[in-house]
Amino acid sequence: MKRIVEYLIAAIFIISALLKLLDFQNTANFISGFSGIGYSTVKPSLILLSSIEMLIGLLFIAKLWENNPAYFGILSLTVFFIIISMFMAFEGYSNCGCFGTQIESYPVISLIKNLLIAAFMIAVKSHNKLIKVVLR
Repeated sequence: MKRIVEYLIAAIFIISALLKLLDFQNTANFISGFSGIGYSTVKPSLILLSSIEMLIGLLFIAKLWENNPAYFGILSLTVFFIIISMFMAFEGYSNCGCFGTQIESYPVISLIKNLLIAAFMIAVKSHNKLIKVVLR
């Protein structure tokens, strides 16, 4: 079951990255309009964000996400996305841009998705620590 969830999370991150890159111009315009950050800053940031999302997906596939640096990095990024999703939900946005602009994703759905990802990561990490303590 854990492995299936890891593959699902990997798919979410990889698909998100690919869709942002496939619709790069519109996604960059969306983020620039939402954030108020200039387009020239958004472009490299979007490439970096998509690359990080792709890397996270690959870390889940390779079962390397539980290593402490990767775990804390992914969890921090997920918390950041939770905060952005909450802001967008409270401000009444109809699309969070989580999958670029090709697939509309409501901020509330994104918030739930990110909370579930964070909960899964924390539960697995806590469970693994508990097993190590019991086996000692």
